[in-house]
Amino acid sequence: MFRIHVRTMRSQRSLFRLAFLAFAMSLYYSAWPVFVIAGMPSFSPDESTRHLVLSDVGRLRYEAISFFLVMLLLSALTVRWLWNYLSRSFPALPRLSFMKSLGVVMTWGLLVLVVLTMIAATRELMTPGSWKKQGLLYTLTNSQAARPIAQEPRKDAIPDLNEVRRRGIEELKDALWKYAAQHKGDLPPADHPAIPGRLWEVAGIVGARYRYVAGLALSEDARIVVFEPAVHGDERFILRLNGRIERISSDRIREELQQVTP
Repeated sequence: MFRIHVRTMRSQRSLFRLAFLAFAMSLYYSAWPVFVIAGMPSFSPDESTRHLVLSDVGRLRYEAISFFLVMLLLSALTVRWLWNYLSRSFPALPRLSFMKSLGVVMTWGLLVLVVLTMIAATRELMTPGSWKKQGLLYTLTNSQAARPIAQEPRKDAIPDLNEVRRRGIEELKDALWKYAAQHKGDLPPADHPAIPGRLWEVAGIVGARYRYVAGLALSEDARIVVFEPAVHGDERFILRLNGRIERISSDRIREELQQVTP
């Protein structure tokens, strides 16, 4: 019995050390001040550099999964510490291992997920048609009253989003052209602090950023300098060196960039 108890204690210590090592590595790589290409299956070619990079959607999923795993381990460690701390005052309570604590946290997490799903379904049943999808999230429609279930969905939702997308790239254009006016027509390098970070974010998608072809100067040339990633479908807004903003297909963007890429 004593040997079995010793082996159990050693295995629990090994699991705790492994969890602590995983948490420490997560903190280390999270604080590393460089960009990392994660090993996600959703790789896509970056038309401006002709390299395989993690797509914006894949990067968001990677960040969400990483955050979820870190918080899950932290929650399990916190529950284990609180339970074992209380067991000092209440000897009837058994000691809680890390794996058991992890199981408790996951079970309660699944129960909370079921409750939240029921709340979301009830909200949609109580107010049918009052929510519209905008990017990855849902927002209230302009109408205050709920529409009947059989009524057709709003047909102006996509034009509204397209207008927001165009306005976002226009704001980025104003900032780029202002920088060029102060630097003899030269556009700023990538990630220059003179351009606010919020202007690089694509409207409607959290975390998605515009693609930028650095090292160019203003001219009458029709070369592409800024374009959207493929997060709103095949039709994407672009900004040309001559200042024109257009909406073209992904294949055409790829063809034009390949024509000027050495």
